[in-house]
Amino acid sequence: DTMAYMCSYIMGLRDELPDELAREYACYWHSRVDDGLLKIKDLYRVSGGGRIVVSSPIGRAPYEPDVIVFRLNPAQACIALSAMQWSRYRRFTFTYTGESACSDSIARCMVTGEPSLTIPCFGERRFGHLQDDELIVALKPEHLAEMVEGLEALWRRGVRYPIPLYGPQADTIKGLPERYRRLYDAQL
Repeated sequence: DTMAYMCSYIMGLRDELPDELAREYACYWHSRVDDGLLKIKDLYRVSGGGRIVVSSPIGRAPYEPDVIVFRLNPAQACIALSAMQWSRYRRFTFTYTGESACSDSIARCMVTGEPSLTIPCFGERRFGHLQDDELIVALKPEHLAEMVEGLEALWRRGVRYPIPLYGPQADTIKGLPERYRRLYDAQL
């Protein structure tokens, strides 16, 4: 009862939105009510059934989470997701339905089982205090070890955060990792 209706609907705490609320939401965020209702139908949703939503810092959680949510800037997200491709490549695809980022992050991850990345919505910024430079990455706990392994491997190769900048007048070949520079040096 302390969570907004739309959020609780997406998280599977409510089976339906009251019709009046759905129409109000639809016309608030869209010029045509039909577009807004289509968007609501298109949202990723966690199936209901006695679910509760609890959040805490991962190191202090007295429970096993279903999803871990990270707030990352684009460079951190790039490295984290690249790390998850270290031992098993797969193309990550991401969604954005607009307002209701919890659908494209938490609910999508729970429904598909795959890591999710999205742009925070108005509510995430207002109530979750996400900043202009942050993205949301959600993943299942079983993906965490895979990400850590990849982060460690990439660190050993020199892929680190913050990513050092190379000036526009710099020789980009000299900024490449040594293993790549050897290929260029051999051809020169």
